[in-house]
Amino acid sequence: MTVLLIGTADIHAQTPPDTGAFYAGIYADSARSADCVLGPVGSSFDQFVWAWVPEELGVTYLTFRFVFPSNLDLTRRPTFNDLVSRLEIADFGHGGIEWTVFFDGCPTGWILVFRQKCTILDDTESEIR
Repeated sequence: MTVLLIGTADIHAQTPPDTGAFYAGIYADSARSADCVLGPVGSSFDQFVWAWVPEELGVTYLTFRFVFPSNLDLTRRPTFNDLVSRLEIADFGHGGIEWTVFFDGCPTGWILVFRQKCTILDDTESEIR
């Protein structure tokens, strides 16, 4: 059985304690409550990237830096929020990748940035950072 821990950045399932601060994180469910996946080799799950944007500010773009483990298949195309107008991808080095996601308008509150299906390739414990 594989344990895949999905790294988060102090994101909270409910409204964050400081609603004036930005938050972002990766989850294994649309409710922003699961950050760990257990499953056998070959099983799939969806990863969800969420952001909290303070109501008085809005957001025009978000930049994420990811390091995905080699035992995770991410070949399926992510599904982006309808407000995403453009995606720029750059190599971050050391196995990392940087995504800058641009938005139409200035959305606020909880934003589901994207969702992507992942497949576990082996029984090694790993982490998305």
